[in-house]
Amino acid sequence: MNLARTQHVKSNGQENVYTMLGSYVKINLFFKYKPFSGHVSRFGHYYRHLFYIVKYVVGQSPTVMDFEQKREYLRMLRAQLSNHEQLMLYFNYLSGYGSKWENEKNKFLSDYRMIHNLPIELTNFAVNTRTHFKNDIERIEREYNESMFEYDE
Repeated sequence: MNLARTQHVKSNGQENVYTMLGSYVKINLFFKYKPFSGHVSRFGHYYRHLFYIVKYVVGQSPTVMDFEQKREYLRMLRAQLSNHEQLMLYFNYLSGYGSKWENEKNKFLSDYRMIHNLPIELTNFAVNTRTHFKNDIERIEREYNESMFEYDE
């Protein structure tokens, strides 16, 4: 079970949330559905389809398409996603269902910036992106002289 699900289960729906200002705030979460279950049928096909498009582009031979060309195609794909769809992709990844988006083998979220336009103010109750992607952010700035996220530009 991943961190977000574990924290939710342990807190029984009542979370102590670490804020950007360095303090904890208690919030009560009341859902008409059971969090972290049941939404696979709503979003699963969407993110699987998106994942396989990204995997197909990234998997092209360097003789067919170099890294920059792959990034350009995936920028066009990302342009089709709203900021909130990118936010949902981030939560899908954090939930564990989308673990293949970013792991030892795939760096689709970092190297290909598939969540570049993440609305950071809406991620505050989850895992902080600057903390979670700290090593990737530093690597991308060092290797590409770019920001991984739009909010850091």
